[in-house]
Parts: sequence; C-alpha cells; structure tokens
Amino acid sequence: MNIRTQLLKEHSKNNSKIIAEYIGENKQKVEELVELFLSNEYRVSQRSSMVFSLISDKYPDSLTPYIGRLVGVLCNKETVESVLRVTVRFFQFYKIPEELEGIVLERCYELLKDIEKGVAIRSFSIAVIYNISEPYSELKKELKLVLEDLFVEDSPGLKSRRNAYLKRLEAF
Repeated sequence: MNIRTQLLKEHSKNNSKIIAEYIGENKQKVEELVELFLSNEYRVSQRSSMVFSLISDKYPDSLTPYIGRLVGVLCNKETVESVLRVTVRFFQFYKIPEELEGIVLERCYELLKDIEKGVAIRSFSIAVIYNISEPYSELKKELKLVLEDLFVEDSPGLKSRRNAYLKRLEAF
C-alpha cells in the first residue's frame, strides 16, 4: 500500500483505521507516516492526523524516535491546527523526556491561554501541563492559579476539563 495515495483516496475514519492497521509497529511505515504527518502539504498532513492518532494510541513507543521533531512541531507557531491538535493530544499520554519538559510546558501554557486556539488544543494542553507538573508542587500551584483565571464561558468542554483538573489540584 502507498500510504500517501491511500490517505488522499478518502478522508474517513474507516480509511484511517485501514492505514493504521497496515502501518502497525513497522518502523519504516511509521517513519513514512511521520513524514506525511509533518509534511507541508496541508491535505496530506491533515488526513494523516487521524492515522497518527490511532498509531499513537496503540503503539506510542513507536513514536519515541520522533519526540524531538514533535516538540519542534508543537513549538512552531505556523503548525497547521489539525497537526497541532494531534501533537498536543499525543503529549498528554506520553512521558515527555525531562530535558524537553520546560519547552513543552512553556508552549502548552501559551496554547492554553490563547483564546484563538481550538478547544481541544487548549484542553489537551491542560493535561500536558498537569502531567509535567505532577512531581513539582510549585508548578501545580502555578497551574491552579492559571486555571482559576482561565476564561472558559464559551466552551463547555474546556470548562469541564478545567474543573476536573482544579479538583485534582484542590490541595494546592
């Protein structure tokens, strides 16, 4: 199967599942998917987002060699919304290497506070920030303050996520 051709053939959940099953944990195929996901071709990167999500859910360790590049994508202010959303979503479930935590933490705070960003990106950012802050009480206190001041009235989803994490942070 040519992954790029299959991505462009149809944009559907079923097609994404077929491609994800084909890729599995195969290193070369995962590498090809990552290249497509990070490509500058809007339609290709957009359509590969769902496949990337499926692979990251089922085989997160297969993406370990690409963590540095994914942090780069996260920090790039020009990253396409769908790619950014899937990247932040991935980081909420992945243990970020300690040497990259500061960069990811700072960028996720920027995303969280940016009312122009989508609800999913902002919600996933809360989880990433919380996970990085877990061992550091001073970072948890900072997150609690930010969440208490976060404007969420227009978004039930973001409000729910904020409230759930505020509950976790009650002791701080």
